[in-house]
Amino acid sequence: MQPLPTIIVQLIHIAGPLKGEIQEFNDPEIAVGRLSTCQVRFPKDLAIISRKHAAIFREGNRFRLVDESANGTFLNGKSVSEAFLKNGDVIMFAEGGPKVSFLTRVDDNMAASPPVSYTHLTLPTNVSMCRSRWSADD
Repeated sequence: MQPLPTIIVQLIHIAGPLKGEIQEFNDPEIAVGRLSTCQVRFPKDLAIISRKHAAIFREGNRFRLVDESANGTFLNGKSVSEAFLKNGDVIMFAEGGPKVSFLTRVDDNMAASPPVSYTHLTLPTNVSMCRSRWSADD
């Protein structure tokens, strides 16, 4: 059986206290919440977010979002208890709460590497967060 490729998950913060940051993960589970043990950690005083609000689990080459909160998790504007994610999905943690865009990429150079911690990158203030639509004419 061939080993699973290393897939890097990028969470691009588009609203909330981490707006403009990009976090990258290759962990099998990404915990989201206010606890210090969460990879995606929101400020302790952001009470709308549960201590362990949600998690993203890698299942083969797919990623499953699971809500573990009191205030709900929304995928592309709809409340979900769990759902599989695809590139470009927008996750909102609690109604009116922080939002992230979910993206993945395969990293062939890390095929045998152990999971890494997240990396914070800050977007320039003049970068617009939008999705491009490509057509056959492009």
